[in-house]
Amino acid sequence: MKHRFAIYLLLAASVFSEAQQQPASQSGQAASSPAATQGSQPAPQPQAPPAWHPPQAKSQDEFAAYQNVIQQQDQEAFAKALAEFAGKYPQSELRAPLYQMLTQLSYRANKPDQVLANGRKTVELEPDNPVALALMASALAESTHETDIDHDERLREAIKHAQQVITTLDQSLPRYVPPNSAPEKIQDVKRQLLLLAWDAEGKAEMELKQDAKAQQSLEKALQYGPEEGLTRFRLALVLDRQGRYPEALGVVELAIQNSRNDPALNQQAQQEKSRLQQLTGTASPGAPEPKPPQR
Repeated sequence: MKHRFAIYLLLAASVFSEAQQQPASQSGQAASSPAATQGSQPAPQPQAPPAWHPPQAKSQDEFAAYQNVIQQQDQEAFAKALAEFAGKYPQSELRAPLYQMLTQLSYRANKPDQVLANGRKTVELEPDNPVALALMASALAESTHETDIDHDERLREAIKHAQQVITTLDQSLPRYVPPNSAPEKIQDVKRQLLLLAWDAEGKAEMELKQDAKAQQSLEKALQYGPEEGLTRFRLALVLDRQGRYPEALGVVELAIQNSRNDPALNQQAQQEKSRLQQLTGTASPGAPEPKPPQR
């Protein structure tokens, strides 16, 4: 798995609102029932589910333990501190944001198995958590190999998580940004998550040989990250595989421009360009025979 995107939600306590920084009241919050009135009582009405609120600590000790976890910068130290926290406070509302942070640290450390393990713990508690879902989609798409026994299953799971991000982000994202965030910051976070989700979906579809779908997903990803050289290179490959050589050549030339800081990717893109020039009859005389595209 190659870490390509800087998803920076919830990596520090400053992301939480001021209400989250204080332990919740120990007293009950439910309203008392209305006084009885004379005569028959109306049938009880079904109660609406409680309104969502930011995760809160229930005591000063729990909040201090939470702060101890988020102060850990190393991924392994964070994981150890979180395990101790979850063991001591197994019902804490703060478990989900902590597991999300650990998912992000695992992603940054290029540990896809741990991204999946911690991401799944996050979504068990918060099913629409967009950061965990996007990172799991990316980890699955980038780390699945043709020799894996569960190859197709992993890629279909990647597509499922990516689609969940795409379809629920407008509703879920407001819960995961500071309440006073600048609108442009919120839009940038949204752009990053959609880029990650569409890119992961396109990569998974590409590996499943669903080239037409992969093309659409990768093109969508490039709307949110036009500078992403690897995404553009993959788009060139799926166009190549569909026999759309002139289009692929134009795309790979842009991929070359966007991969100047990635020598390995730039070399692959240059090789693909040579192949496409051969196939379109635009190669220089004496150029070597084209090679099949690489992933």
